[in-house]
Amino acid sequence: MKKNNLYLWLITLLGLITSCSQDEPANVLQTNNPGSRVSLTASLPADFAKVETRTVPSAPANHQLRCVLEVWDEDLTVLKVRQEMCTTGTSDLTFEFELTNSGNYKALLWADYMDATASSSPVTIAGLNSVAHYPDKYYTTDGSTGLQAVEMKQGSTTPADCDAFYASKNFTKEASALNDLKVTLTRPLTKLTIAEKDATNFGYFNSMNITFSVPSLLNVATGTVSGSKNWEVKGNANEFDNGKDITIKSSSCKTIFSQYFFAEADGTIGEITMEFTATTASGKKLKTITLPAGIPAKRNYCVNAAGSLLVIEDEPSTVTKITVDIDKDWTSEQEDTDVDPKVGDCYYSDNTWSTTIDKSKTAIGVVYWIDPTNKIKGKIMAKDYVTAQVWGPVGVDESAVGAIGQSIRNETDGSLGTQKLLTQYGSNADFKTKYEVFNQAYEANGSDNSPWYIPSKNELAELYTIYTNNNKILDNTLTSIGGRAFKLNTHWSSTENDANTAFTIAFDDGTLSSRTKSNNQSVRCIRAF
Repeated sequence: MKKNNLYLWLITLLGLITSCSQDEPANVLQTNNPGSRVSLTASLPADFAKVETRTVPSAPANHQLRCVLEVWDEDLTVLKVRQEMCTTGTSDLTFEFELTNSGNYKALLWADYMDATASSSPVTIAGLNSVAHYPDKYYTTDGSTGLQAVEMKQGSTTPADCDAFYASKNFTKEASALNDLKVTLTRPLTKLTIAEKDATNFGYFNSMNITFSVPSLLNVATGTVSGSKNWEVKGNANEFDNGKDITIKSSSCKTIFSQYFFAEADGTIGEITMEFTATTASGKKLKTITLPAGIPAKRNYCVNAAGSLLVIEDEPSTVTKITVDIDKDWTSEQEDTDVDPKVGDCYYSDNTWSTTIDKSKTAIGVVYWIDPTNKIKGKIMAKDYVTAQVWGPVGVDESAVGAIGQSIRNETDGSLGTQKLLTQYGSNADFKTKYEVFNQAYEANGSDNSPWYIPSKNELAELYTIYTNNNKILDNTLTSIGGRAFKLNTHWSSTENDANTAFTIAFDDGTLSSRTKSNNQSVRCIRAF
């Protein structure tokens, strides 16, 4: 990159992005009213040792792991419970608390490192009094909205001190105790490492002042980051992992600096300004350089980039084209699929999901609905759909056929009607031509016992509403996995209206209609997960 119109630097960005994770300890808080009791077990992912030399629950020197639970009402306006505990315990951590009133709630969880000798004191957080709170060290968690606005402070000279994890979970509390809530935390962070390829020039290094902009806030409830913070990595040799050996794309390099910071699921880093001083003994002077914006910043991954960055002034520079490697090598050894799914996530044949598409897996659909009651995770739509399909024979009352009764008239669960027709007719030689719509589920399943089905009238209306509000992200994922984006035409539901007609919904305006079963309309299968 040319600075002050004097030179253009070669930066070879060689990527190794490795999924980060970890295991967490157990501790129990007691409650008094058995009927009001809620138990939630939290754990950290298990592959942390692939990234760091330590393992959890072992904390960095002079630190302990602090875990925070907040329970909010479903509108995220009233904080009902806040608990904090520090631990050096075993693999899981169990919170126990009381909720007197039945209803829908949202649990927010946060884990970070703090001083080993810190103790708690009662404070007021988000309007909740007498919260036992441990002093925040690297992240502020005690603001007016608690974990809905976690703020990153200026970090430690030892990057791993700033490691942190989060999760959120919707749940419903009935009149009886709730004992089986479980959640796995993941990082909201990326770990950026910038390394030097020229060992000789790295030997002249004495100190650095690196500046760039990073997101400043994390909303644990939504997983979104916001704000902007000017980040400064100012230190000497051996600080911020400086001098650590690292291999990047088979090249032996020396770390200039490493840093943890908030990141989106898929984002980029802005311009990075790098000022260096050389050792007095070397008699050298190192140039100030600017790395252009665009280095990937991927949540829960390590991003390693190397180049010839420590350059001596008054020595000739080579004008070379910038090279960036961000293709298939920017993938993890293990995608963390315990993270709660989101609308627009890709869904795979191994029943895992991810926001970033993993091309090593077989994509079969896209997550379009998340169950707020947690009875199931949610629903996915098939990546492909078919146009010009007939629903079935006209004049046949399917609700009166077979032993399953009225399920073909069910307006809320299309799996019942689909299963009824597959069971009744699936083995018939003419099923494919007589029931073209339901044959799509039959072929997708490979048998009549698998989960794909035709959405009911209400499910199709729900899909229309969700698509209308999220059409860009859904269509982007569909086309990215080789599927077909929605066309705004009319789709069949599985719900029979009478012997001659079944229900459809038009995806251009949401109109619900009953159409003759012999009409040709589009169909897209769905399934629960």
